[in-house]
Amino acid sequence: MSLKNILLAIFCFAFSIHSKAQLYGKEDSLLTAYKKGKADTNQVKTINHLVNVFLYSEPEKAKEFIKEGLILSNKLNYQKGQNMFLYQKGAYYTNLPNYDSAVIAYNQALKYARLIKDQRAVVRAMNGKAVVKIESGHYDEAIQLLNETIPFIHETEDTLTLAVTYSHLANSYKAKGYTKVALEYIQRSIKELKTLDAEMRLADAYYLMGDLEVDLNHYEDAFANYEKAAVIYRKQKDYYFLTELLYSLSWLSVKKEDWIKADKMLDSTRVHANSHGLDYILGKVANLNAQVQLAKGNYQEAERFVNQTLKEARRQGDKLEEANALSLKGKLLNKMGRAAQAIPLHNESLKYFEENNVLGGLIFVYENRSESYKNMGKYNLALNDIEAYKLWSDSSANIAKTKQIEELRIIFDTEQKEAEIENLALEVDKSNLQKSLFAGGMFSAICIAGLLYFGYRQRSKRTKAEFEQKEALVKSELAFKRKELVTQTLHLVNKNALIEDLKNDLKEIRKTSETHTKEIGKIIKDLQQENASDANWEVFKSHFAAVHNDFDIKLRSKAPDITDNEIRLAAFIKMKLSTKEIAGMLNVQPESVTKSKYRLKKKFNLDADEDFDVFLDQI
Repeated sequence: MSLKNILLAIFCFAFSIHSKAQLYGKEDSLLTAYKKGKADTNQVKTINHLVNVFLYSEPEKAKEFIKEGLILSNKLNYQKGQNMFLYQKGAYYTNLPNYDSAVIAYNQALKYARLIKDQRAVVRAMNGKAVVKIESGHYDEAIQLLNETIPFIHETEDTLTLAVTYSHLANSYKAKGYTKVALEYIQRSIKELKTLDAEMRLADAYYLMGDLEVDLNHYEDAFANYEKAAVIYRKQKDYYFLTELLYSLSWLSVKKEDWIKADKMLDSTRVHANSHGLDYILGKVANLNAQVQLAKGNYQEAERFVNQTLKEARRQGDKLEEANALSLKGKLLNKMGRAAQAIPLHNESLKYFEENNVLGGLIFVYENRSESYKNMGKYNLALNDIEAYKLWSDSSANIAKTKQIEELRIIFDTEQKEAEIENLALEVDKSNLQKSLFAGGMFSAICIAGLLYFGYRQRSKRTKAEFEQKEALVKSELAFKRKELVTQTLHLVNKNALIEDLKNDLKEIRKTSETHTKEIGKIIKDLQQENASDANWEVFKSHFAAVHNDFDIKLRSKAPDITDNEIRLAAFIKMKLSTKEIAGMLNVQPESVTKSKYRLKKKFNLDADEDFDVFLDQI
């Protein structure tokens, strides 16, 4: 389990009754009090403090204290103690990790929290379950649990718990790829944490905010947040998270292509990792070193580092890191003129990326394997990989755009929920005010009228704002669909042009070659079939219909005898494709397209001098 994952568990631990930070250096006094203590509720609290001290540094010792605390709480029938230790049991299993046992413990803690009617304990247990969902990759369930806790948190006015919940939400949305939503939540968390004496949690929040800024390519902002976190980690002598942070700063330097700073930060990370026994991070450091040396053209050094990465990934059983290293080594071997040796590495990493739907990995491998095939003279295989690369790249872009729109929805929904909470508070205040003013007679009536008018004005403003947000969302969706249609159209046009060029080249080769003429003929035939495939039209049609709704119905209303092929032609004309491009799309000669345009124009009873493009634009 990496330290970045342990970060979530530490956030979860923030809900303990006393912060671990308050107990640093008090182990001896607590153990003395424990040994002298009687079997009463004070002893239960002492044991709980000891669990807090040892839960992350010596978990097996903490486990024994949890067991003892539960036995004593059961003996005393002390439900608050039972709740505390069941929650701690859940935290212990979360860190192992043993998620099933953790959820069972948190559910038991939740039961006792409701029995004693302790809202803070309810929130603590629900957030514990949310951490398990985050770490096990069930982010939607985590978000649902966290949102359910927020009304309880507002009731208790617990600022620390609210800040930690916002951090959990930020982690969940970051994992789902909704970076802007995550950024909003971590900013809220930081705002709350600044009002508290919670320096370590503030450092963790700055760290996460830095990661989010990197995802948004805001490198200077990322660096500033990382530096804020580093200052606190050094002050608190938390070398574990400091080492993780140094690695993140190394990665940021690589992304900025600042190779001098990258070398310096990687050396610092390696020293800290070795000093504090963080072996797991050494493989990641070696991977970044390999990327730096590859970019600088030091291929022998890059190969040495990538081999270190592979060795460390295999030792730890980290399949993702191994696949990343294999794909990087494949790219490196291309640069070194060893394309044939790269192919097995591409294939092995591709298998993992396909099985686990790692989109970035698929794009990287298809691009670099196509380069290997090209260097080997296997142009048909290179073409196939280029097509796959374009397909996955387009898919990645579409996913990113879809997430942007979904982010707008989430932000809009969140603002609505917050407005509802604010409205409820206003309604309560208004109700109380109305009751008190009613006794005051006419003056009260005037005040109430003024209050109602003010409420009406506020609702009108909110309604207008909501309408503008919805309108912006619809416009954004339509703009995305239009861009998607243009992208798909250009992709199909370029693809058909490429196929046509390949066919012509192969025909020329067949004329001059005495061997493999049969194989070349088969490839030409396959390319012709691909060009004539209806699959291209179906893909185009789905994107076209999303932007130009009921286009075919409108055409049929003006020309009932229009055919499907003529509707297809009209759609291509509406997209401003040239006659040559349409011919490529339909796999016919340009002269045939010109004749079809003339016949279609007659079906709509248009005069010879009427502009067909303008006519279609109005439909």
